[in-house]
Amino acid sequence: MNIILKSGAFIIAASLLTAGLGPAQTFAQTAKNLKCKGCVGKKDIGKKAVKSKHIKPGQITSAHIENGVVGPADLSNEAKPSGADVAETTTDTDLAPLGDDIVLHTVTLTAPGPGIALASAVLTADYQGVAGRFACAVNTEVALGGQYVSGQSVGDGEIPVGITRPFSVDAAGNLTLYLFCRGISGDVRVNNPILTAWFVPGKY
Repeated sequence: MNIILKSGAFIIAASLLTAGLGPAQTFAQTAKNLKCKGCVGKKDIGKKAVKSKHIKPGQITSAHIENGVVGPADLSNEAKPSGADVAETTTDTDLAPLGDDIVLHTVTLTAPGPGIALASAVLTADYQGVAGRFACAVNTEVALGGQYVSGQSVGDGEIPVGITRPFSVDAAGNLTLYLFCRGISGDVRVNNPILTAWFVPGKY
């Protein structure tokens, strides 16, 4: 051991050697039962250091997510919210010439994934003082197909018409729906047609 005196202060330089074994060795041990609340902050964690595999199911709740941060684009296709489109007029449309399918409205939905598109249509069929017959439908093409509503009158009057129909959506993409009517006989006019459609995810 060397002792050096300088300016009234002791400066000690020491060399500790174990006899014949060289410098003393130090060993690191893991601390146990260490409690340190708040010691690690977000600045102490590197970017992308925490991955999904490090988070246990159920640990992230709505309380951990700031309002407005997560939008529809951040959700899976099954979790995206519903979307809707509507078309309506207050005009009258004559179903003539007879036998022609006259498109009253179209709406287009953008489906984020598989689910159901629901269509609802209302209108009034107005018979112009004579007997008549008509047919109306909502479809993905302008064709009556197997699902339509029809009415018949023996004279003047109005008949309210309502159509509700689901459509299966197999994949993401646009879906266009048509509301159309056909005059079969007589003189029939359609008043105030409204077509509404909305997309909803499949059942949970």
